[in-house]
Amino acid sequence: MVMSLGHREAPPRGVPPTPGPGRRRLKLSTRNTLLGIVMILPAVVTMLVVVAYPLVFGVSLGFFDVRLLTLERTFVGFANFVEVLTGDARFLSSLWINTKFAVATVIVQTVVGVGMALLLNRVFFGRSMARGLVLFPYLVPVIAATTVWRWMMDEGNGLLNYLIITSGISDEPIGWLSTPNWAMFSLILVASWRLFPFVLIAVLGRLQNIPRELYEAAWVDGASRWQTFWHITLPQLRSVLIVTVFLRFIWDFNDFDIIALMTGGGPARTTETLPFLIYSELFNGASPGIAAAIADLVLVILAAFFALYFWVVKPNRDR
Repeated sequence: MVMSLGHREAPPRGVPPTPGPGRRRLKLSTRNTLLGIVMILPAVVTMLVVVAYPLVFGVSLGFFDVRLLTLERTFVGFANFVEVLTGDARFLSSLWINTKFAVATVIVQTVVGVGMALLLNRVFFGRSMARGLVLFPYLVPVIAATTVWRWMMDEGNGLLNYLIITSGISDEPIGWLSTPNWAMFSLILVASWRLFPFVLIAVLGRLQNIPRELYEAAWVDGASRWQTFWHITLPQLRSVLIVTVFLRFIWDFNDFDIIALMTGGGPARTTETLPFLIYSELFNGASPGIAAAIADLVLVILAAFFALYFWVVKPNRDR
């Protein structure tokens, strides 16, 4: 029997028709889609429970007057924000202290991190051991590091004051954590010491990928070490430094552990940053609504800084 082109012979009775290639591809695509949804669903649920719900609840809490013991909430609109911005100078004072601490810490971390990375990028005996040891501050738990530093900076029995007095630098001990200026200096010192390895790792990784031919061409042209650093090394590190500085500022702006463990916001609130102010308003002032309003303002500040970060990073990424 001759069949015309474009027609298939009908299957016998009782035999289901064989699905065509299009239907098989459709079913396979549907199965893959369902499998992907099932596989990613636990992660989505976890993010909603752990991140999204606490974030939305915390932001909304700033618009309520909350009693800490009973957790009864009364909607007050923007009253908490108005009180924070106009009725209490602690927010503006803490914002200034927070900014000063974050900027100074980032500057010290960047200078020390870049300098150490340039040193560790050279070839010398024991370089591998030195690279491992320099990461030690970043690996030490913050509570252990701050406990040691507090002992070293103790006004009466601290190692630093002992060395200063015995060496003749000063006749009187320095109140590292009990005087305002020295307390801020001590916080910047400890935070920079503990976190500069982050900058070092990022910069060292970029240094090892700079083409050697650039330096050889500069040396042939008679460039000095400073000219080589300024015209070759620094431009090559520009993109890494931009990202590192922005990230370090955001993290240092939110730093709570070191300040809480070393000074507790003192002396006389001269080291009270915004994260510690939120903690103080919540647990010491028993004002969850005010604490949430301050946290919302910090969120707005960091959101603006994130927008600036992406605005600065995107042109550098597109080049």
